[in-house]
Amino acid sequence: MRLNNEDSHTKALVFACTGAVSAAVMAASLLRGMFFAGEIYPFLTVWLALCGLLCAWGEAVSALRNAERRDHVLKIPVENKAALILLGCPLAVFVLYAWAGLCGPVSAQETVDELLRWAFYASFAILAYFCAADRQGARFLAAIWHVTGMAISLSALLAVCAELKLPYAIAYTAAPEVSATGARLAGLLQYPNTFGAVMAVFLLERLFAVAAHVQRAQSQAAEWGAGTKERSGGKGNRGRRKMLGERGNAHRIIERERSGRNGVDGVGMWCGGGEIERGAAGYPVSAGW
Repeated sequence: MRLNNEDSHTKALVFACTGAVSAAVMAASLLRGMFFAGEIYPFLTVWLALCGLLCAWGEAVSALRNAERRDHVLKIPVENKAALILLGCPLAVFVLYAWAGLCGPVSAQETVDELLRWAFYASFAILAYFCAADRQGARFLAAIWHVTGMAISLSALLAVCAELKLPYAIAYTAAPEVSATGARLAGLLQYPNTFGAVMAVFLLERLFAVAAHVQRAQSQAAEWGAGTKERSGGKGNRGRRKMLGERGNAHRIIERERSGRNGVDGVGMWCGGGEIERGAAGYPVSAGW
């Protein structure tokens, strides 16, 4: 999928899709995770109609770009297998439910409900993927993700700590097998199992983000260390050779001084390219020594 950031029509389409995604996330949080099918019929009706309008808008913009001999607006790369799997799984489940409905389902009402649910999941995934292809759309999706996680988690914590009035924010039970304290947090979703699963997803996403950040920091540190070693490698070798040469010169000076003190008077000593005169006692005459 490729988007032209200079195209105002494409930008407006991306913003409309991100707005639809944010509305879907908000509705899913307020409608208790869309657990009851009777509550989601109005929303799904509006959602599917909105998706139809967005598809028509995208086709119009695509036709406009084709008229100008430019690329299509919607283009999903075939080599991106992970994206194809992500987008294909909800569609595959939707097709399976549709096939079961045509073959005579056990419960026609439940089959229709699941068809609507999976149609919503598939369209939501396609819109989110379309928005993520744009830089600003991806940032907006990240903001929606973080705000939703904080809102759901704070709704459960504030119901306990600040006595926030939410229906079924805390589920009470007398069964010790279910809860040792007799209370389970449910928050805005109003179902402890759903709340726990959603919070686990948010926790895993944050752990993956931290792991990626640590790995990136380690790789940058390793590259910086290798570059520093390469830059200082030549200077270090030259400095080591110079130190060894000076140490050899000092050793020769000491040996010749000892030989001069043992009875060789008035003998000159070579020191680093210069000759130093000695007196009768074997000590150097030059004041610089």
